[in-house]
Amino acid sequence: MKATLEIGFANQKIVKKALNSLKQETSFKKRSNTSMRVRGNALLISIEAKEFPALRATVHSYLRLLNVIFSVSNLTEKEG
Repeated sequence: MKATLEIGFANQKIVKKALNSLKQETSFKKRSNTSMRVRGNALLISIEAKEFPALRATVHSYLRLLNVIFSVSNLTEKEG
C-alpha cells in the first residue's frame, strides 16, 4: 500500500526547513517506509506499508507534525 502527500508552502525556504525537520522521522518508522523530496514550493512525502493500519498511522503522524510546522511558521510570520 502506498500514499503520497503533497503539501504546498509559501516559499522554498520554508519547504526546506520543513523537510529538515521531518527527515528524522523517516528513520523511526518500523512498519512503514517513507521518502521525502521538494518540488518547487511543495513537499512530497511518499509512504509505503504492508498493512493499512500502519499506512494510516504514518500518514496521521506526518499530518500532525505538519500541523505543528504550519503553526510555528504562522507565528514567526506574524512576529516578523
